[in-house]
Amino acid sequence: MGIQKEASVYKRILAFDLLRGIFMLMIVVDHINWGPSLYHLLSGGGVLWVSPAEGFFAISGMLVGYIYGPRLKKSFKSATKKLWKRAWLLYSLSIVFTLVYTTITLYSHSSALPPIWQRDGVSFIYNVLLARYSYGWTDFLPRYAVFMFVAPFVLWFITRGKAWIVATVSVAVWALFHTTPLLLPLSSWELIFIPAMIVGYYLPTIEQTVKQLPSKLRTSLAISLWSVAGLTFATLIAIQVALPMIGIPSSLAHLSPSTQMLFDKETIGIGRFALGVIWFWAFYSIVRTYEHRINRVTRGVFEVVGKKSLYTYGIHGFVIFMITLLIAPPARVTILQSTVFSSIILCVIYVAVISPALAKWLDYEYHKYLVSRLLRYNQAL
Repeated sequence: MGIQKEASVYKRILAFDLLRGIFMLMIVVDHINWGPSLYHLLSGGGVLWVSPAEGFFAISGMLVGYIYGPRLKKSFKSATKKLWKRAWLLYSLSIVFTLVYTTITLYSHSSALPPIWQRDGVSFIYNVLLARYSYGWTDFLPRYAVFMFVAPFVLWFITRGKAWIVATVSVAVWALFHTTPLLLPLSSWELIFIPAMIVGYYLPTIEQTVKQLPSKLRTSLAISLWSVAGLTFATLIAIQVALPMIGIPSSLAHLSPSTQMLFDKETIGIGRFALGVIWFWAFYSIVRTYEHRINRVTRGVFEVVGKKSLYTYGIHGFVIFMITLLIAPPARVTILQSTVFSSIILCVIYVAVISPALAKWLDYEYHKYLVSRLLRYNQAL
């Protein structure tokens, strides 16, 4: 009864928005292909054993459980309608972006852009429609759409005290199919999203339980978590990012194939998952503890980006695509040049995100309203 009572209370958590904003901006700097920058000392530059992408995905899953779990418990039909509407939007955006970017790439003949679909057009359409293929820098959209589509059925079990069934099935799917090409990346990334939904639904109870622990025990647990996360993060940043910046090759560059699979991103290797859990909860606990102070110091930038994460993600994909297409980096890029260029891109994206005029013209509901008005006008004629 206590768990259900806690889970039924929905209160916006500032840390969620801050974390989504931080992870989103880290994803942006990792996608800017201008060589290493100082930002990579925080984001990892896409070479760490865990990336901001997993954190962003985990936050997304937690939010689905935290927000829609209580709603679904009250009305399955209403919550399902909202989740499927969101899923359809994500799915539609994925298809539009893929078709537009593929067409531009096809006619531009740019060698800087990633290679497009190499097989026949029928298989291209087939894989795009089945959310198995996307092109550009918005590959989260199709997998997120699929998970949002199945979310009502998953939440139905969770809200009825059957979270253990959901967790068991999630682990089983990963264990059996996380290396099956036909089902990737859905069969691997579900290990992040689905358990995160469980945590999100029970988060109020989890946080209340932690607060009730003895102060010394709570402090010891926090220090232990932060120490392990901080030590492993600093070590990997030094070896895989900082040393290569000054010309010293990473000692982890030539690991055995079996070790590499433990930390593989596509299949979510068990080592990557375990380390990701440690880093995520350490980071979450810090941001949750100091959320208001962090928001004041950053002038609300992370909060704005976090609240408009989907909007930011779509804009970032377009900006990165156009930069890659139109702006070739110098033959030799210094760390300072890369950092300055990344800062400019971050500012451009942020200005686009907060621009009321752009928001109006990119708003789905606004264009839906215009179309409905046009249809009513034609009918009147």
